[in-house]
Amino acid sequence: RDSNIELLRIVAMILVMVVHASFLAIGAPKNVDAMSEPLSVFVRFFVEAVSVVCVNVFVLISGWYGINVKINKLCGFIFQVLFFSCLIYGAFLIYNFNSYFNCNCLGTVFLIHSSDYWFIKAYLGLLLLSPILNTFISNVSEKRLRYFLLFFYLFQTLYGWLSIYGAQWFEGGYSAMSFVGLYMLARYLHLYPVRKLDNTASVNFVLFFSIAIFLAIVAFFVTYLGYPVSGRLFTYTNPLVILESLFLLFAFCKIKFRSKAINWIAASCLAVYLLHANELFLRPYYGKIIKYWFLNENTFFFWIYTIGFMFILFISAILIDKIRIWFWKIISKGFTFSK
Repeated sequence: RDSNIELLRIVAMILVMVVHASFLAIGAPKNVDAMSEPLSVFVRFFVEAVSVVCVNVFVLISGWYGINVKINKLCGFIFQVLFFSCLIYGAFLIYNFNSYFNCNCLGTVFLIHSSDYWFIKAYLGLLLLSPILNTFISNVSEKRLRYFLLFFYLFQTLYGWLSIYGAQWFEGGYSAMSFVGLYMLARYLHLYPVRKLDNTASVNFVLFFSIAIFLAIVAFFVTYLGYPVSGRLFTYTNPLVILESLFLLFAFCKIKFRSKAINWIAASCLAVYLLHANELFLRPYYGKIIKYWFLNENTFFFWIYTIGFMFILFISAILIDKIRIWFWKIISKGFTFSK
């Protein structure tokens, strides 16, 4: 494992928590907010602009290295998801059996509802498609792959961003289809580096934050002027968000170091998503707690409480996942997986 990219996985997962603490929990700023508290609203837009790259970065990392699906890894991935979904559901049953012992809540264990771990279902779709994608990439010329990506992103930008419901199967980036595009884009850039994008880490970070500032400025002014379209700027299919995600990936690719601690944490960072983004917890507790602090605490204590809350959840998820890894090692010994 390359520790620089493993650190990026950790950063991306922290940004997932920030995204869920931002617009999901508090809501997007409105015209009256921009007029009464312009600085606060701009900061909120900037935080969203920085953190919205989280999902794209995760998928780009997969494309950068390529996915080599093996049965044991696929089963381990599914076991990790079910381990956390069962654990969380069990905890809520203990907390309030009568409220959670029903088919609707039980459905979250098996990801029945559309909102249940949407990322997991979309990523699982990418995993299943990856052998086909890898075969295509290996047998097509650089030129044909470049044109494929050009037409793919023209189509997605038109029907999956500008007209976000023009092709609903893009779902604004919340889909395996968008993940396919990100995966192939990262594979292309890794296999066929573009000289103009070969910048130092500092330059890539400057470009990353420049796009974030630009998005925040545009979002602020359209909101201030009363146009309720700022949310469209912070979708995963926004070309600027995709470009911003690439610059963050390129920046970390230029940072070379080795760290066993980073690798140890990153091996379990998906658990952070599985713990806090479970629908039984995400909106009823994670979102509501943070929104309560936002409405009732001053700015300083809001940030202190929120950061502390996220830190506790992050550490808890990592430690719980190490137990999951121990269980999986025992269980997987009883099975023989073909290579």
